[in-house]
Amino acid sequence: MNSLSTLPKLLFVRHGETDWNRAGRMQGQLDIPLNDRGRRQARRNGRVMAKLTGGTDWSVAVSPLGRARETLEIILNAGVAAGPVTIADDLKEVAFGNFEGLTPLEIRAQHPELMKQRKADHWNFVAPGGESYAMLSARVWTWLETLTQPTIIVAHGGVMRVILHRLAGLPDSRGPSISTPQNRVLAITGAQIAFL
Repeated sequence: MNSLSTLPKLLFVRHGETDWNRAGRMQGQLDIPLNDRGRRQARRNGRVMAKLTGGTDWSVAVSPLGRARETLEIILNAGVAAGPVTIADDLKEVAFGNFEGLTPLEIRAQHPELMKQRKADHWNFVAPGGESYAMLSARVWTWLETLTQPTIIVAHGGVMRVILHRLAGLPDSRGPSISTPQNRVLAITGAQIAFL
């Protein structure tokens, strides 16, 4: 599955903001809860999605991490028409390993050589105990290839990045820096990609 034309309709929402997002800490697969702003973002996205789903039940998949699951709960409470919910491990955020909980400044101070390696090839860099964006991309796209019907996905910034990276045909060097807003719904329909 390499193109827009082979995907079913998708509505992708990144979880709402957490205090660690605000502080610039690497969350990865640590379970950090939404903050109040994140809950407002989720409500906003739920209102948008309620209009987009038009009363038709969509398949739903969510990362098992709490911030994504709380975001989904808020979205569904906004009136989004949805079928059964699947909790999908493949939608977890990229694992930052030993970097989780640290800011980039803290990582630079503690691991200057690793940060040089990361800067040289961010897409393929693997933090100790973590995974690379290339590994995340393989995991997410293997899962996406199983989808056959319109699906709502609630997951993470890294997951959104690897989807956009591949669909837009961007070089690997640009993948990790793709903007992934928490207050917008990413709609993928036919040959169109739009943030709503």
